[in-house]
Amino acid sequence: MKFIHAADIHLDSPFSGLIQKSNLPAKLETAIKESTFNSFKQIVADAISNEVDFVIIAGDLFDRNERSIAADAFINDQFKLLDERNIPVFLIFGNHDFFNFDNKTLSYPDNVHVFSNEVTTKEITLDNGQTVDLSGFSFKNQWIHESYADSFPVKGNSDWAIGIMHGSADSIDSPEANYAPFSVGQLESKHYDYWALGHIHKRQSLNDAKTINYSGNSQGRSINESGDKGYLLVSSQGDKLVPEFKKTAVIDWQLLTIDVDNLDTNQIVETTMSRLAELQLTTTTLVRVVFKTERPNAEISMNINNGDLLAVIQSANSKELSSLYAFVVSLKYQVNDSKIDTPLDQEFFDQATTDVLNGQTIDEYKNLFGNYDFILDDLNNSESVDEILQTSQQLISEKVNYGQEDTEN
Repeated sequence: MKFIHAADIHLDSPFSGLIQKSNLPAKLETAIKESTFNSFKQIVADAISNEVDFVIIAGDLFDRNERSIAADAFINDQFKLLDERNIPVFLIFGNHDFFNFDNKTLSYPDNVHVFSNEVTTKEITLDNGQTVDLSGFSFKNQWIHESYADSFPVKGNSDWAIGIMHGSADSIDSPEANYAPFSVGQLESKHYDYWALGHIHKRQSLNDAKTINYSGNSQGRSINESGDKGYLLVSSQGDKLVPEFKKTAVIDWQLLTIDVDNLDTNQIVETTMSRLAELQLTTTTLVRVVFKTERPNAEISMNINNGDLLAVIQSANSKELSSLYAFVVSLKYQVNDSKIDTPLDQEFFDQATTDVLNGQTIDEYKNLFGNYDFILDDLNNSESVDEILQTSQQLISEKVNYGQEDTEN
């Protein structure tokens, strides 16, 4: 047996607002807009070339439940390609593309089985005569706080049993546990041969046997989703199902750190372009550059905050995009020593950090900005929260420390 486990395709994803930036080269803008679609095309092409028995999509095929006409037409065309090769598709909807079967209908080809809002099981028979039970459910609305894991049936008499679920494991250090949470123990108690999971965009196995897996998303959409992205090709080897990662992302993300102590603006631009060339990339890559300094540098901070430095770097970058395969989309600067000089001010800052950037207040921010996915992505990422803290301290450090220097002068 051989099948594809994919999840979190996010067709129509806005790429965290990048498309709204007018300074993106036209070809790159087009590539970004089409990237989630092209990554799914690769999944379908691979399914056909590998002659898989079926394809599993574990939620968030679309970026939102009100999908575009273009996305609907595209996915129907792709499903028809699989139908022509007699390849079934087993689809669940997740928290982004939730679907209420009570008042809506779907018009997918006959090879597509969509799981309802309750846990159900579909049994199929493979060409070799083996039977497979696939169990899953779709999100009815965006928020599912209760666990559905116990509703899955224990493996019966089928040769293979596969669970399909979109949700967050309690073993993962993630604030996304409000989405159909479950424990690894709950899944293991069902004795399934494989669990195809979606929702967490980082590819990972949750057990030693590597049979409870997040495939990750097929195309990274922000700097927080760097690394190889794709799907899992799962094959039977004896009485076990073994996953193998396959890349589909057409756009990569990368973080590049540069030490800029003692460099002027022109040297910073030259150094950045040189470092991009040293990466020797072969896949188009969107880059965030982090400039490191030993102490707060007001000039660097100002030129980053007003967008001037990014504009200069992007202008130089555009001329060499075809050879570099890299484009700088954002700049940050990191200060190794950004402590506020006066002890009292540092004490106030530390207290404010405790009051403002704690779990409770971050949850309140999530509720406040619940309709803005790109903000939620940042608030759900611990590195982003740390960056907010660091940037705040750097800005205050600049105001206080440089303000003192002006007074002394």
